[in-house]
Amino acid sequence: EVLKKFADQMKTDVSAATATLQKAMRSDSHSAQLDFIMGNLNFQAGRVDEAMANYNDAIKKFPDFQRAHNNLGILLAQRGQYKEAITHLSKSIENGGGDAVTYGIMAYGYLVQHQYLSAEIAYRNALVFEPTNTDWILGLAKTLLESSKYDEAVLLLDDMLKNDPSNADLWLFQANGYLGKGDTNRAAANLEIVRRLGKIKAGNLAQLGDLYAASGAHDLALRAYRDALTMDPKLPIPGLLQSADLLVSNGGYDQGAALVAQI
Repeated sequence: EVLKKFADQMKTDVSAATATLQKAMRSDSHSAQLDFIMGNLNFQAGRVDEAMANYNDAIKKFPDFQRAHNNLGILLAQRGQYKEAITHLSKSIENGGGDAVTYGIMAYGYLVQHQYLSAEIAYRNALVFEPTNTDWILGLAKTLLESSKYDEAVLLLDDMLKNDPSNADLWLFQANGYLGKGDTNRAAANLEIVRRLGKIKAGNLAQLGDLYAASGAHDLALRAYRDALTMDPKLPIPGLLQSADLLVSNGGYDQGAALVAQI
């Protein structure tokens, strides 16, 4: 009866509907469903602490309340409390829940906690529901890179780049994959593509310079270093001196001296 009255009032008067719910919740024996609905109202209104308290109350009354566990897990994840969030999201899945968002949030929580195998499984589950979701694919790529599964990461990013070739982040992630494989030429090629897209940062230019210096392409290395310094004159001096040393160590004496002079 309370829920029917609440639903009818929500169509015309949210304040009256909320008051109906609050009145019914004064009874110690009220249903967990009322706590859950009040939690949703507080969630939508941005009253996060109140919403979390409501969801916790619902779970105390009904420990297998799937939707309450799911919503509480999402709120905890938004606050960066990933360990607690995963506990509730797992309980939601255990009780018949589980969609792309649930698995995706769990995956990210595992990733930031360096639990890469669990993160990989969760991201793959998220992709079952949303196979073209860029967030889940990028998350899986990061997880594969962190797990040293470089071949898989490179192939995954290849597929993404076919559909989105102007996405600089994808080229940079794949460059890391190539570096992990020891394929420095392909890594340098990816960084050059980002450079020509006009989206490269000073740190990436310095990295590109290091790749060229190590391969003996001294002039290309010096140009990359100079471009990095022009883009960000406050680059850390010790790192730049290491780059100059790398040039000299690989026979680029004039270029190393020129870089030191610019520093």
